[in-house]
Amino acid sequence: MKNRKLSAALLTAVMLVSAACSQPVQTGTDPSVEITESSLQELNIIDDAVTEYTGKGGDVVIPYGVTRILISAFASCQSLKSITIPDSVQYLGGNAFYNCKNLTSVTIPNSVQCLGSFVFSDCTSLTDITIPDSLTSIEDGTFFHCESLKSITIPDGVTSIGSLAFSGCTSLTSITIPDSVTSIGKWAFSYCTNLKSITIPDSVTNIGNEAFDSCDNLTVTYKGVSYKSDNFDELYAFFG
Repeated sequence: MKNRKLSAALLTAVMLVSAACSQPVQTGTDPSVEITESSLQELNIIDDAVTEYTGKGGDVVIPYGVTRILISAFASCQSLKSITIPDSVQYLGGNAFYNCKNLTSVTIPNSVQCLGSFVFSDCTSLTDITIPDSLTSIEDGTFFHCESLKSITIPDGVTSIGSLAFSGCTSLTSITIPDSVTSIGKWAFSYCTNLKSITIPDSVTNIGNEAFDSCDNLTVTYKGVSYKSDNFDELYAFFG
């Protein structure tokens, strides 16, 4: 029953993925940086935005001057191993790197102001990622089913963690939640089966039901009180 509810929530979120955050105003391409012919052949770039990647994968470098990587631009590129994102990029669209199963590491520059929903979902080989200080939210499903991701630090300034944001990150053993966070969505950390402990800062005023569903080894500490899997309902009830 829980799996059916989780699947329904995921389907709804994917259908709404384009509404996660607004795109930035276009800034134009830096004339001092050349976009090579080979890059243009592999990257469909329109109005400073990557709309589609048609290359052979491997290690891909986005040319400086690109400001947006749009919805599903690299989705299901199974041969993509690494991506270099320049500090001209401000927006990564929903599902942009969905199902890139051989992508192992990503550094997101501080110029990025928004990550769309499910942007790295099902990147099952992703072990390392740097989240920029410029973000104010972790959207729904951002790292859904990134089963090789072992640890992550959420930067100060992030105020919300969306539904399913880290669901299914089965290798995740530690995560740091800053005092800036006020909201944690439904199923946000569900099925993080190796997660041992989380301290919820006092700043959090809302935790969605089943945020820690099927985290059987997890202890959650909130305002000095520790909760384990058999009494997570007491924690959820605290938030009404």
